Amino acid sequence: MTEIKIGGKIVGNIQDGVYITTRRKEHFMRKYGGYGISEAILKVLLDRGVQTVRIIYDGVRGRKVFDCPVEYYTKSPNVHYFGNDRQKFVPQYLMKEAIEL
Repeated sequence: MTEIKIGGKIVGNIQDGVYITTRRKEHFMRKYGGYGISEAILKVLLDRGVQTVRIIYDGVRGRKVFDCPVEYYTKSPNVHYFGNDRQKFVPQYLMKEAIEL
């Protein structure tokens, strides 16, 4: 397992070619109906040959797991800036609900 850090903060892990990251309610972007990933992280994922993003969502009604090809993020037109951090978003309906292992 490889930790991914941005600004010294662990934002996820790569395990067996899957980027795994945990999100909370406040990470859901209503405007795009989904979750964002920083383009800086996407670059790391592409450089390391990661094919899948796994989002573990800890919400009010419990935990859900969503898988999505990295390609959906790289091709997404949904972009939002948080200061200098450009993030790309994929709507949740394009993600496949998965089982956490």
